This record gives sequence, structure tokens and C-alpha cells, in this order.
Amino acid sequence: MSRAASAPAERRRASREVELSLVITDPSPEDVFRRLARLRKLDGYTLLPRGSERIVDRYFDTPDGALRKRGLALRLRATEGKTLIGLKGRQRSASTRTEDRFERERPFSAQAVEEVRRRIGVRRAGAGSAPGERTSPDALLESLLGVRLIQRRETRRLLREVVDSREPTGPVLAELALDRVQFRLDGPGVRHYEVEVEAKRTGRGTEAVRVVAAGLRARYPDQLEEWPYGKLPTGRAIEDLLSKDGLNGLGPNGALTPEAYERIRRYLERRG
Repeated sequence: MSRAASAPAERRRASREVELSLVITDPSPEDVFRRLARLRKLDGYTLLPRGSERIVDRYFDTPDGALRKRGLALRLRATEGKTLIGLKGRQRSASTRTEDRFERERPFSAQAVEEVRRRIGVRRAGAGSAPGERTSPDALLESLLGVRLIQRRETRRLLREVVDSREPTGPVLAELALDRVQFRLDGPGVRHYEVEVEAKRTGRGTEAVRVVAAGLRARYPDQLEEWPYGKLPTGRAIEDLLSKDGLNGLGPNGALTPEAYERIRRYLERRG
């Protein structure tokens, strides 16, 4: 049976992203990840498998960190043979304990880069003629925005659609993503296991995010921890800590251990 059509009044605005993230803080994160992948029911919701993705993300900022200082994140995402350019802001909702932030993403093009340039309010960095059609995306961003690469990571993602168990063919309320993340650093690669629950509708979708995330934590109280930091600041904290003292607490295959997450949390709390 096909799903019921979404009610227009309940749809989430495309420019907002409402989500909540958890990290697997366990000495054997791969075992926990596999148990999570087998879940199909949780607190009144059904988790429907929706395939997997391989995602390569590259983040950019100006040499003086102007975008970070303004709470903005500029990203190129490569997935399924496509390259997307995205710009995100950040604002955490205290009422729902979810992350509610501006997000704009579209297929990469010179026109899309120009739109980003106008939105972030930077002057055109390049001089003379515009870059050619064969200019790489990274070079185009550097030329037009004056930015440089600050982070590269690869994510292997398992997707689940979250629906009300009473309406198995009803609308998708949220999306559950199980992420195996590999941060590509100058030194050893670091593996990070994360669970993201993102609303796909306002109202019921936001409630589904809250209930599913709480249900996961209740089921795995010693293995899952709410993580209020995005992958970008998490990766930058890892890189900073590695450059200082090696970040004691990396497990097999470079996976972050509970001790490592605690150090990363303290580091990010100090930095505000």
C-alpha cells in the first residue's frame, strides 16, 4: 500500500532542520551499532529500513574562521554521484531539546555558489575572469568565497523511516540515521558512531524525534549519550586534541572510546 499524502499544513519548512543526535559511547561501538540496526519497533513507532548511503562531506571556512564565528557551516556533500552545496546555521531549541537550525542545500553550480556568497555577505574573492566550467568545486569556492578546506569526512549511513505504528502506511514523521563516520585527518583516521533522528514534519515529527531519541537512551542507557555537538565541531575538537597529546582513548580501528568522548565533551564545553 502507498503512504498517505502529507497534509500541507503539517509539512516542515525545507529551510529548517530539526534533529537530535546521540553518540555510541561503548568500548565495542560496532556491536551496539548492529543491535541498533536490528530495531524495528520503539515506543509506539515503527522503524522502516530505507537503504544505505555513502557520503563524503567537505567543510570550508575563511582563514580567520569568519563563518564559524557567525555560527555558519559551509559544506560540499558528494553522494550518489551528485555534489551538493549547503549552508547551515545553528540554534538549539531549549523547549524540545532538539537542534533547530537553518539549512539550505542545492545541487552544486556557480550560481549556487553565488547565492551562498550573497547570503554570507562576503565580497567576491577572485579577480579577473570567472573560473571555467571545468574548475573543481573546491577551487571554485576558494576563488569566489576566499575559503579553504577545514574538514573532510566519510559517512556510511543506514537509514530508517519513522512512522506511527498505528498508521503503518501513514506519513513519514522522522528519519533515523545510523552513521559510521570516518574523520580524514593528517594523522590517523578516527571513527565516530552517531545516531541522528531528524523531523520530517512539524508538530508530530518533532514529537517523534523526542520520543524516539528518549526511547533509544532508555533502552541503551550505558551505550548511548545525547550529543549536542555537530560532526563539524566534534571533528575539529578531535583534530586539536590529537595535535596536542594524541587523544588517548582510541580503540580498535581508531574508534572513539567513552574516555575519548568525555575529553572531547570537556574540550568543547570549555570552548563554549
